[in-house]
Amino acid sequence: MRLIINLIVICMIAAGVGLGLTFLAVRHPLALDVIQDGAWEAIANEGGPDVDAYALAALAHRGEAPLSIADGLTFRASEDEDGNPLSGACSYVISGALPPVRVWSLSAFDRDGRPFPNPAGRYGYSNADAMRDSDGAIRIALSAEAQPGDWIPVASDAPKIMLELRLYDTTAAAISGGRSAPELPAIKRTGCRS
Repeated sequence: MRLIINLIVICMIAAGVGLGLTFLAVRHPLALDVIQDGAWEAIANEGGPDVDAYALAALAHRGEAPLSIADGLTFRASEDEDGNPLSGACSYVISGALPPVRVWSLSAFDRDGRPFPNPAGRYGYSNADAMRDSDGAIRIALSAEAQPGDWIPVASDAPKIMLELRLYDTTAAAISGGRSAPELPAIKRTGCRS
């Protein structure tokens, strides 16, 4: 009888450890096959047949369909250029040039992958509606309070913000084979509420 109880306890511990590690691997996937530029990260083969199991599990958990590697690349950022987590208590500016692409989009999401509800109905920008300077660079504010120019509103109490920059029909997808990222806009914190 003692042997059976020991086996049951061992099986329960093994199941708990296995499920716990699976949960961590899906919520915080290992950085395998990553392309990085500053705070931005992309999984090289996210939309290809050779995507690693951790990235595939994380995509399934988020309910997200990846771009085909032939269509483009998705870069994500959850930190600013200094390594601080993006938070609704702070304001940021996303600025700089984008790589040569046919279409791009930049959006902000909460920790559950949902866009932030706001009266303006503004959830992000694309190449069709973002203003650019004479060099073709963008300058988009990310803040809970209204900002002049291009502005993506977020919730002031959001503990975690995820930015997603999708580059469609781009040579950046071809670059992913060499694991080097194109130059992407910087994410700089401009201030925080105390």
